Amino acid sequence: MANGRPWTLEEEAKLIDLRSRNVTFKNCVEHFEGRTAIALRFKTYNLTNVLNIKESTKKEKFAVFDIETTNFKANIGYMLSWAVYYPDEDRTVWDVINKDEIFELKRDARICQTLIDELKGVDILMGYNSTRFDIPFWRTRCIANGLLDQFPKYGEMRHIDVYYYSRSKVATHRKSLDTISTFLGVGGKTPVDIGVWADAQLGHKPALDKVLEHNIIDVKVTWDTYKMLQPYGKFTAKSI
Repeated sequence: MANGRPWTLEEEAKLIDLRSRNVTFKNCVEHFEGRTAIALRFKTYNLTNVLNIKESTKKEKFAVFDIETTNFKANIGYMLSWAVYYPDEDRTVWDVINKDEIFELKRDARICQTLIDELKGVDILMGYNSTRFDIPFWRTRCIANGLLDQFPKYGEMRHIDVYYYSRSKVATHRKSLDTISTFLGVGGKTPVDIGVWADAQLGHKPALDKVLEHNIIDVKVTWDTYKMLQPYGKFTAKSI
């Protein structure tokens, strides 16, 4: 029987290629004489490790992001700045609120929009504790600013949270990015005086510049932390 004969290397390579291009099992059948969709599905399962290698070589757009805010709750506070780091290009992009936006009560409407625009086309987004903070905060501010329809929907963008991986791999006394990155020797978060945060909320430009500097450093430290821990397990990307 066809389904009982051994698979050739050529067939395996063809299956890997078709599945890496998201060709359905039903449509794959026409490329394999005498093999059923079920047989292809089982073979794909056996080749999972190979497929993972194939997927990892695809040129997906990868970005690391972080936001700075006036409060931990997005129905009370708002975003002061955001930063996005593209590791493949070693390039960082950012935006920051200004004094006029604060006092005209527009607050973070513009920078919520610019973050949406910046991340269009990104396949995998990375952050630190971003599952519990950055992403829901940004989403909530998009709702407040009437931008929810532009926020990435389920399945449109995948997300890796370095926090959840780090806490299972490194037994430090705290699991903050500052503690873990300092311990790993990739630099710690830059401390910002509480007075600077207070001044930033009033639109004081030197204070906003200091917050933005802190924001930009955070995305690079997040990436460096990820790279240090990457060899010791598999990071799972889930939909934001």
